[in-house]
Amino acid sequence: NEIITTYGMEIIKYIILAIGIAASYAAKLYEKYVNTDTKRKVAATTVAYIEQVYKDIHGDEKLSRAMAVAASMLEQKGIKTTEDELKVLLEAAVKEMNDKFKAA
Repeated sequence: NEIITTYGMEIIKYIILAIGIAASYAAKLYEKYVNTDTKRKVAATTVAYIEQVYKDIHGDEKLSRAMAVAASMLEQKGIKTTEDELKVLLEAAVKEMNDKFKAA
């Protein structure tokens, strides 16, 4: 009883601080997951769009258009990405689309 009386408020402060830190960490993990999932969806949507609309261009020009479209969509959603990350996501989406096409 004496420990609780003497240190009770300090213990409660540290428990609340620990809960706050854990909640902040969980929120950052959740945001990272949501942003990564959104990036993948935007890349897949962009690839489908580019394949549908720009049938006459190929290679670097098609990739350049896809990069611009995906970057714009992510910027509108307030999600930051690097050029390298975006390129990887788009190339992965192209591979996934090609694999589905080959399987069908």
